[in-house]
Amino acid sequence: MRQIVVGQVNRLGAGVVNLDEFAADTAGRLDQIRQHAADRDAAALARCSHRVAGACLSMGAVRLGRLCRHLETLAGSGDRWQEIDAAVITLDPALADLRRAVGRLLADQRSIS
Repeated sequence: MRQIVVGQVNRLGAGVVNLDEFAADTAGRLDQIRQHAADRDAAALARCSHRVAGACLSMGAVRLGRLCRHLETLAGSGDRWQEIDAAVITLDPALADLRRAVGRLLADQRSIS
């Protein structure tokens, strides 16, 4: 993730990408995903998972992006709530990985500034 995000930051300009904001926004959207799953709202779950997957994959958060893509697929595949519930459980560890990676990247950026 670090190489991809650094490439994005360099390409877009350091002031354009606020990685802390990205991580916080992603955490909020994951809360929405959890709620849609709890409500058994497959359409909302698919839409929200799609948005989060796109954002994560474009920022290099591949694990979380792929997980959300998987949730999107499950939500659009009929009554697969048991699988969805199992996938939703893995959101927290993936988010923790994202936060650690962002923290390391920001620390690296501060050390060279």
